Amino acid sequence: MSTRKFPYHQVGREDGSAYLTVFLPGRNPLTVADDHPNYKDLLSELQCGGTTVNILEELADISIAVAKRFRNLSERVAVADGQVYFDGDVVDGTISDIIVRALDEQSDDWRPLVAFMENVAANPEEHSRVQLYDWLRAHSLTITFDGMIVGHKGVRITGTPGLYESRQSGHAIVNGDEVNGHVPQRVGDIVEMPRSAVAHDPAASCSTGLHVGTFDYAGRWAGSGGALLTVAVNPRDVVSVPTDAGGEKVRVSRYLVIAVDEEAPTQMFREAQDASVYPWETGSDELPECPECGEYLDTITEDCPNECGQAEVEECEWCSLPATTTDADGDPACSDHEGNSLYGD
Repeated sequence: MSTRKFPYHQVGREDGSAYLTVFLPGRNPLTVADDHPNYKDLLSELQCGGTTVNILEELADISIAVAKRFRNLSERVAVADGQVYFDGDVVDGTISDIIVRALDEQSDDWRPLVAFMENVAANPEEHSRVQLYDWLRAHSLTITFDGMIVGHKGVRITGTPGLYESRQSGHAIVNGDEVNGHVPQRVGDIVEMPRSAVAHDPAASCSTGLHVGTFDYAGRWAGSGGALLTVAVNPRDVVSVPTDAGGEKVRVSRYLVIAVDEEAPTQMFREAQDASVYPWETGSDELPECPECGEYLDTITEDCPNECGQAEVEECEWCSLPATTTDADGDPACSDHEGNSLYGD
């Protein structure tokens, strides 16, 4: 299309602001205020003496301008006709809808999603990428500016201020140092394990891996007296989404501890008790009873509601619930984990 000059009119207001009107042949005039992000570019284009209708309309239409700006930010991400593409392929509908909506609202909320998609693409296994998108569809999760997923983890509080440990025993690496047993961790620590050691089958219940869950799931897992860690997970490190927890957790090979809350788990547990709902099933038809008064003990703290004193009840090495049998290694286990010999996280 050949370039040409277009008549325009620039008017200043008494308050110091201004607006620009461009007259296009056979079309409605374009009117742009000086607070428009492309106001100076539009004026410069008109003053240069040669331009096209398409260029002027694109500069005046903020949705087109923002979409073009978005495409220029990532070599792998593009937007066309309300659809987001990654490396030329249409991406997951949920992510696409969020990005397009953010662009339409002239918001920068799409920026973390660009980083997120590129992190997902770095995940070496297709099934992990698919399961991750399904998990995000099912839960409202936060994504950081650099494309990390914000999740939570229930842990034990130790006697050392600021130091926490996993409820499960196993092998892990903390800040480059190998550890065995209950995994110690503080805010700022990087906890990881070999990706090959993380169970990739979502149907395998209570299997190996570092588990990260939703706020509610992790809070229930921490139990009364536990703590709730907030962690950041790179999508590339997600291995599977187990089906046994209602899709509320993922197995990962690495996470960064970014915050801790010692109050939330106890509060959540009290609310569950008030509603006569326990955080999870005990895995046994017989609840432990107080040897003094016969009342059922709390399934988490093992305290008697009549404050008679705490009964001697062994914990399952897998889930810390009352043990009714032993696993393949001879360690205490509940009926759900009888025969297991590999620990989760």
